Amino acid sequence: MSMSVRLDKETQTILSKTAKILQTSKGAVIKSSLREYCSRILEENRNYPYELIADLLDKEGMQKLPATISRN
Repeated sequence: MSMSVRLDKETQTILSKTAKILQTSKGAVIKSSLREYCSRILEENRNYPYELIADLLDKEGMQKLPATISRN
């Protein structure tokens, strides 16, 4: 997929220097950086099993569970 993004001068400079140091293209730096950033954000906001039901549990662990769910 092709995209167009406008970068400020400072970001352009950082991107150019990074690509030069890594001896790669600016596009490769952008793809790698974006993948790493998005993966980190998704991992930080990932719903783990407990978090999906945390609002149903109190400190004791069972107070708000519906009656149809076994408490044993």
